[in-house]
Amino acid sequence: MNRSDFSVSSALVAFAFGLLSGKCVAQQNPRSLVIPSTAQVQDVFSPLLPQEVSIRGGFLGTRIDANAKNRMLKVDEDDMLDAFERREAPHQDWQGEHVGKFLHAAVLTWNYEHAPELKVKIDRVVTRLLRTQEADGYLGTYKKDHRWTSWDVWIHKYDLLGLLTSISLRSRFSPVARYSSSRPLKLEVIS
Repeated sequence: MNRSDFSVSSALVAFAFGLLSGKCVAQQNPRSLVIPSTAQVQDVFSPLLPQEVSIRGGFLGTRIDANAKNRMLKVDEDDMLDAFERREAPHQDWQGEHVGKFLHAAVLTWNYEHAPELKVKIDRVVTRLLRTQEADGYLGTYKKDHRWTSWDVWIHKYDLLGLLTSISLRSRFSPVARYSSSRPLKLEVIS
């Protein structure tokens, strides 16, 4: 199967899930632009939650299972967090984005598989990442004199996406992060 076949297959699978969910219909235009008397069709699309999706077997199911068992548990958390824990050491400019991407993927994987060892790893990575946040709220990998240059905004974007995914999809876990108004952008570990 070549790349274009895979893209077409993926699109067809996504389209089929949309049809099977029975939750989506056409929409005339965004609600914020609708003049009530002109709307012909109301938007009733409601995306499925990760825990409502199950793909077992076949090409896609096999890849999902392989990712859960052979990737998520084997990601080197020390390597992902090194640039945060040792900001003064030389690192690639973009190195910090990986922990956020990992957290996002790992939490979605945990919601699918519920592997206890993955939950432990997620908790450990969240705790270590939050411990690196500085007093002024900074949660990046750059030295003080290089903050907000190069990839720093990108790193923060993925850190926050990963942490927000952790909070929204695994809020019953401990530790979790929460926003605190006592310091700018402070996320705290709560037991």
